Amino acid sequence: DNADLRLTAVGAEVGLVGAERAAAAAARRGLTEEALGALRATRMSPHAWRAAGIVATPSARHGRPLSAADLLITNGVDPLDVVSAACSYATSFAARSSQHHEGDDGGGGGGCDDNMTSSNATLAASELLAAAATLAHVIAIDVSALQSAATECYYSPYLERQRRDIAQLEREEGMELPRGLDYDAIGSLSTEDVEKLKEVRPATMAAASRISGVTPSALVTLMRYCTRGPASERATRGGKRRLASGARQQQ
Repeated sequence: DNADLRLTAVGAEVGLVGAERAAAAAARRGLTEEALGALRATRMSPHAWRAAGIVATPSARHGRPLSAADLLITNGVDPLDVVSAACSYATSFAARSSQHHEGDDGGGGGGCDDNMTSSNATLAASELLAAAATLAHVIAIDVSALQSAATECYYSPYLERQRRDIAQLEREEGMELPRGLDYDAIGSLSTEDVEKLKEVRPATMAAASRISGVTPSALVTLMRYCTRGPASERATRGGKRRLASGARQQQ
């Protein structure tokens, strides 16, 4: 958890955190942001990541490059292993791109990704080396900043989904809720959520959001249920169609 990064500055503002600790937290936050930027900028093909020792590298659609930040979404991938692989590959890639630029091998530099042109290979090598150097610099000062950056990467898909859910809730505030809505039939709602919704019977999503104790996740579930309709009803309709089709074939 990155609670210290999120809350120390707030604590300092209200006088609960001393100046020395606040300064240390700010420095660590700066290093974490440096590491995060470098992880996103460190991009290699899935094949290159695997060759560099990251065996858990996921497949990429159309073979597109994966950033180090992409890799760290995968559970169990160690950020130190990723940085080590990136630094090793960056050094060898820079050497190959230099040979490619000088024309020593006559076409491809013996392994530059994606058949790059000489200038593109040199630029890619330079960017990869710069990102690797930044990561090495962060580790040398405070390895925990790299761990915090890795945590940010791991949770980024969940945070992005949460941001989309919040934006959709804001757009759907005026959506009317059916008066006879069966809250017991909505999956993923807690007993407390169901009880409060049944008691108030909100007319709109905005009204539901103002009910004390109804969680944001319950609101998202309710919105999706009312937008898409109950899956059970879709399944029932589909089952009826299949039964009718089977009956006609038997006739």
